Amino acid sequence: MSISQPTQQNASSAPVIDNSDMANERTTLVIVLVLIAGVLLLIALVVALTLIPAQTLLRTIGQQVGVQQEQISGVLTNQVESLFNVTANDLLSLAQHAEIQSNAPGIYPTARILLDELGKRRAGQITALVRVDTSGAPLYAWPETLNTAITNGQPLDWRIDAGVMRPIIEQGGVQLVKRTVGANTIYLLVSPVSVKNGSTEGLVVALDLKAFIAQSVNALQLPDATQFWLVDPDTTQVIYQRNPQPAWTAADNTLLAARAMNTQAQFPSADRTTVSAPIFTAFVQASSSSSRTPALTVALSRLSSEGQGDVYNTLNSLFVGGLIVVLIIVLMGAGLGRYMILQG
Repeated sequence: MSISQPTQQNASSAPVIDNSDMANERTTLVIVLVLIAGVLLLIALVVALTLIPAQTLLRTIGQQVGVQQEQISGVLTNQVESLFNVTANDLLSLAQHAEIQSNAPGIYPTARILLDELGKRRAGQITALVRVDTSGAPLYAWPETLNTAITNGQPLDWRIDAGVMRPIIEQGGVQLVKRTVGANTIYLLVSPVSVKNGSTEGLVVALDLKAFIAQSVNALQLPDATQFWLVDPDTTQVIYQRNPQPAWTAADNTLLAARAMNTQAQFPSADRTTVSAPIFTAFVQASSSSSRTPALTVALSRLSSEGQGDVYNTLNSLFVGGLIVVLIIVLMGAGLGRYMILQG
């Protein structure tokens, strides 16, 4: 009996394992692991829905803006070509009037009414209409200030000489003539006028290309950073420039060699893309279309990132918003886990 008594005391002093505590700890651990996995999954989902497709979206938008840039260049090219063609048709139509064909001074006032009507109808597109004789000397003109100068024997800023009139008399048809006045180039269309005495004289119109293209460009409501140039390939003179910067430089003259619409990335600077398009008219003579020199060249330059800023900002806002949601879930999960641990 004395031997068994210590054994019973040892058995009563052994530690007792509470299975309910172990179960609570395992439950808490599982909850924490699930919470961590859920957070990681949410973060991955936020990344998948924002950052991963961002590059694809931006690339697609860049391509769409590039196509739009080519379309705008084509529209402006067509508008300038239309200006030349419509004005030429107006000249040819005006030259058929008997008043214009007469070289009798007594008819000049009546003929000037016709010039005045066309001048007002084409306001913003032409600056002058001048009736000239066989040698190119002016007879009368529109507007009135120009006609007064002719009447008083004052020389015009430009004139049509006999060398220009000769092919018009011999070949007929409208001719495009360029005259330099100071630092500017004046673009003239000259139409033959068949006078009743059998001779051929001329009718000249001065185009207001700068005002016309400015009006056309403004109507398109281009982004502020988009630059547009209208350039003469012969003289490399910039007729119109939309913004002060970037300015046309000698390096940009490479665009003038194109005989078809051309796109150059990273030009004239690394952050820009430029589309150039030649403007051909019926008045440019050449043996083949590939050798024809364009009358003018348009160039449209935009930032390569144009149109991507809004998309980037939207995706960035979604990404930040998603992370905030994940942070809220983490905090709520942490609070719930702490509560469960304390209750356990």
